[in-house]
Amino acid sequence: TSRSPAMSGADVPCQEGGWSDVTLGADMRLGSHVAAWATLSQADNLPSENTLYLMGVSANF
Repeated sequence: TSRSPAMSGADVPCQEGGWSDVTLGADMRLGSHVAAWATLSQADNLPSENTLYLMGVSANF
């Protein structure tokens, strides 16, 4: 049988067993129509960058 290049082991990041993924988030009201928010997400056992930080502002009209 032939394997598709997309399915080869060299193209897929190596992920080991026993991994975890944790996400924390918070939002804070800045006024009657505006809020700020932040999120931190971290995953273990991946060979690349495993932490993601997001921040933003939301408005309600």
